Amino acid sequence: MKSTIKMILIFSIALSTTSELYAQSIKYDKVTEEIIVDGEYYAKLVKTKFNAVGLIKNFSIQNRAGEELIFFKYRSYEVWNASEKKYVSKRAYDITFINGLGKVYYKKQFTLKSVMKLLVKNNLVKNDKIDPEAERRFISVNNGRQGRNQEIKVEVSDISISNNDIIKEGSKVGKFTESTKTNDAGIKQTYVTVYSNTGEKIATATADEENPSEWTVLTTKDNKTTGILYEKSSSKEQLFSWMISTKYL
Repeated sequence: MKSTIKMILIFSIALSTTSELYAQSIKYDKVTEEIIVDGEYYAKLVKTKFNAVGLIKNFSIQNRAGEELIFFKYRSYEVWNASEKKYVSKRAYDITFINGLGKVYYKKQFTLKSVMKLLVKNNLVKNDKIDPEAERRFISVNNGRQGRNQEIKVEVSDISISNNDIIKEGSKVGKFTESTKTNDAGIKQTYVTVYSNTGEKIATATADEENPSEWTVLTTKDNKTTGILYEKSSSKEQLFSWMISTKYL
C-alpha cells in the first residue's frame, strides 16, 4: 500500500513539473520585436524577407543591443518524387550560431511561432546571450557542425576535370552531372551530382548561382550535410578534392 502511494506521489510530482514546462507563455511583441517568455524579456527576433515576394522569411535572433546571436536562413533541398518522376523542392533552414559559428541544417519550414518555440524549448538563450552548453547539445542532437570552422576549406591538389570525368593524378576516380535549377523561393542554384566510377551516387552539392559562398553537400551513405567553402576559380575541383580527402570518393 505504502509503495502504491509513493508511486502515485512521484507520478503526480512528475506530471506537475511537465505541465509547468509546457505551460510556459511565449509571446511576440511586434513593436519592440521582442520574445516574451512568462512575462519576461527573452531575446529579439527580427524577420527579414528571403525574396521579393516575402512569403518565406529569414529570422535573426538578437540581444537587446541588436547584436546577432543566431540566424535562420532559408535553404531548400531536393527530393525525388516517384509519382511525378522528377525532383521537387522541400523547405529547410540553416541555423547558424554567430559567435561559435556552429551550424545545423534543419529540414523544416519555420514560422515566427515555431522559431520561438525551438529557442525556448532548447534553452538556447540565457541572460541575453547564447548558452554555450545548450548550443553544443542542440548541434549534437541535430547532427550539426560544431566550432568556428563550419565551412571546410580544402586545398586542390592534382585534381582536374575532363568532360564530366573527375581526374586525380591522371586517373579517373569518378564522374558528375551539373545542372541549374530554380528552387521554390525563386533562387537559381547550381546542382552537382557526383558518382563513383561504377555509377554509385556519392553526393549532391548545391550552391547559389548569384554570389555563392559555399557548397552545401549532402552525402548519400550517411545522409550528412556539410558546408564547403566556394572558390570561384576552382569551385568544382575544390568540391571533388574534399570528397577524395574524406574518402567519400
